[in-house]
Amino acid sequence: MKGQLTIEYMVTFIAFISLIIFVYFQYSSNIPSFITEINKENSRAKAYQLSELLLNDPGQPSDWNQISVERIGLSDQTHNKPNLLSLDKIINLNSTCYSDYSRVQRLLAFDQPFFIYFYNITDSGGRDILLNCTPPSALLEKKELNMVIRRITSFIDENERMNFGELIIEV
Repeated sequence: MKGQLTIEYMVTFIAFISLIIFVYFQYSSNIPSFITEINKENSRAKAYQLSELLLNDPGQPSDWNQISVERIGLSDQTHNKPNLLSLDKIINLNSTCYSDYSRVQRLLAFDQPFFIYFYNITDSGGRDILLNCTPPSALLEKKELNMVIRRITSFIDENERMNFGELIIEV
């Protein structure tokens, strides 16, 4: 028996190879968009994790100050309510961030640059900034993917009055 090469065999073989190549290119064209979506979700998760740490953790020690802080958290330890922040801690974080951003980054165990803003929402609906924590320009890198988490919260001011605020985290 001799092996014969017919035209039907050649056409079906070329059609089969073409189908395999088509399926491969269709599959590989989805990979870049899939990776982009994974990176978006990763950034979103990191930003939310940072906001959750700041909102619902009092820090270590719970009445931390600028000198003996081991972990940063803005939760008010005296009232122990979720999403209730301490104005003293917000002011301490603002001054610490202004003087030593890398220390804040280390205390939060966050390895990439981030922005933290906290606004007091006034009775008239205006916003007064209480916390502006931005990285130095040397740490900034241009990325096309930035995630912003906005969370409405409350805090006790120096007159023991409850105010509303907005915490904004940008990663």
